[in-house]
Amino acid sequence: LILEITYEIFSQPLNGSYTIGGSSPNFATLQLAADALNANGVSGPVFFNIRPGIYSNNGGNNTVLLLDGTVAGLSADNRITFQPDAASGGNVDNVILGKNITDPGTSDGWLVSVVLDYITFNNLTFRESDNSLPTFNNVFVKLGGTNLFKPSSIVIEDCKFEGSDSSITGTGIAIDYWLKDITIRENTFTKLLVGISAEVLDGNNIVEDNQFLAGYRSSTGAGDPLGSAIRIGGQNLFIRRNIVDFNESLNGGYTGINVLIQGNAESVFIEQNSIVGTVSQGIKISGNVNQSATVIANNMISTHAYNVWPNEGAFGIYNRADNAKIVFNTISVYGYNLTGLGVFGNDCSVLNNILVVKPYYGWNVAYDQGNNQSLNLQSDYNSIFSTMGIWVIRNGVFYNTLLEYQNGTGLDINSTSKDVEFVAPEDLHLTECQSQDPELWGIPIPSITIDVDGEIRHETLPTIGADEN
Repeated sequence: LILEITYEIFSQPLNGSYTIGGSSPNFATLQLAADALNANGVSGPVFFNIRPGIYSNNGGNNTVLLLDGTVAGLSADNRITFQPDAASGGNVDNVILGKNITDPGTSDGWLVSVVLDYITFNNLTFRESDNSLPTFNNVFVKLGGTNLFKPSSIVIEDCKFEGSDSSITGTGIAIDYWLKDITIRENTFTKLLVGISAEVLDGNNIVEDNQFLAGYRSSTGAGDPLGSAIRIGGQNLFIRRNIVDFNESLNGGYTGINVLIQGNAESVFIEQNSIVGTVSQGIKISGNVNQSATVIANNMISTHAYNVWPNEGAFGIYNRADNAKIVFNTISVYGYNLTGLGVFGNDCSVLNNILVVKPYYGWNVAYDQGNNQSLNLQSDYNSIFSTMGIWVIRNGVFYNTLLEYQNGTGLDINSTSKDVEFVAPEDLHLTECQSQDPELWGIPIPSITIDVDGEIRHETLPTIGADEN
């Protein structure tokens, strides 16, 4: 009777909810569920409800879930979701996909591999054991494609990606070229070299409300630095409300948010993010710089910054994109051999920002506009303050005070220089007294109507920086 029922269920297209693991499940393993998708297809939305437990393959040495091939009936309406089985007490803390490399020679690089459209992972933990051995291309979730097939509409939300204490875990989510419409939302990434890696994506790609904690940095054999919370490029990017915190890091980070502008880029929005701790570059924009419209707004960056290799400086924000709007950001950096804000693209607007730079030795610049690298720059209503080094570089000329810079360039005529008071060193909200300071009033920007906390900005006299208060 049992065999007959099993055949009846799984000889038909899948539709509805199925259990994985535990006592008398529909599928004993994740891979058996994936195999059933390939064999039978789907006729409606499918939910794989995973019961509490640690799921691994060969003790964690190999891939635990491979989703590829053809799934008949799969569509935007007929999605496939992997999630905890709430009916048996499953949740993000007890449904774990485990990685434990015991034989690097026979191990797989990734724990989960997806080469399908319309997949959702929700409330799962991906974890590498502290006893795991180092292996090349160490990835938790690989979203892949082929020359003829580029998956789209993949959602990963409310998951945890937990790296090894021995700092060997490479990447949380690695995404191949030309995938489309990827959403990564409300996840936590801990102790990873790279949280999210994706260089060329099509469509609208969303990375929002995630936390990246205790990431670390490394280097190639040639000494080039590695390590980012978010390293991404694509057609339309929305990077919003993420928290990047390097405070518990083994050795700090290389970049917090690293956007690579590629030839297909149309727009990039980097808004309402928080970056704290030791990291060489808080936000970095580079690549084919004349290809997109970039908005960097309402971000709070409070970092200890220093250059981690001799070919590149440290920055709070580094921008090489043309047509960038850098507005309403609060940047507070200390360290050495650093630049608070570097703008090296043409036709950029730098308005309503607070920049506080407090280095303690080395070559330091508060605001670097390059050597004929920022043509047609509009820069005004900023607060620029530094305790050491050069205040502003423009067209190769060094300016050591705000007044010298204003007189020499005609820029930032309405800007000020204040050692702004914040609530705490890593909480860059303004103190109550400081928020009433008329010298911190800026100009309205029609496209930016809220602050870092989602509060409505004043219609005529908004407060500069990320916090409207």
